[in-house]
Amino acid sequence: MKRTTTQEQTFDNVIDWLQKGAPHVTLKDGNLVSGFDYSTYASPDYKLEDNTGQCGTVACIAGAVRLFKTQSLSRSDKGRGAMSTEYFAAMALGLESNEAEMLFYPFELEKISVEKYYASNGYTAPLKKLDLGFDEEDFQGIILDCGFEYFLGQTILASPQQVARVLLNFKNTGFIDWFILEA
Repeated sequence: MKRTTTQEQTFDNVIDWLQKGAPHVTLKDGNLVSGFDYSTYASPDYKLEDNTGQCGTVACIAGAVRLFKTQSLSRSDKGRGAMSTEYFAAMALGLESNEAEMLFYPFELEKISVEKYYASNGYTAPLKKLDLGFDEEDFQGIILDCGFEYFLGQTILASPQQVARVLLNFKNTGFIDWFILEA
């Protein structure tokens, strides 16, 4: 899919931030983005101005897109009213729904969903679950609805740099492949 210049710039902004380890960033409006967390995002009601001077917000990919978006929504998009962070980010990056699902919620996908995504792009999904080298102890203290029962469950603990690698690969190839991160 061909992306607009604005969509490419939004991709680049998020990838750059993640490659740097998702450092604290002060946005042009004075608000602070304080890190990356795949299980947290800026909600549709989130108002950055309410956060000025506080410690900022952590964001997932969709939340980061919402925070780093370089251009306001088009007139037709504004007519939709409040929209979910995921929908906003998918539009900002020019994603189809299956791509958004693979990027924003890989840790919640069942094997059949991953297989369908691979097949729709002419690939065969790996037969085993993604292994990033985490074990059950790595999940202690994290409240999750998911875990190793999901095919890509370990992506919930992926580092910002790992996520940046997947995003950059997707931007360059048009295919989301979490398995490039295998330990």
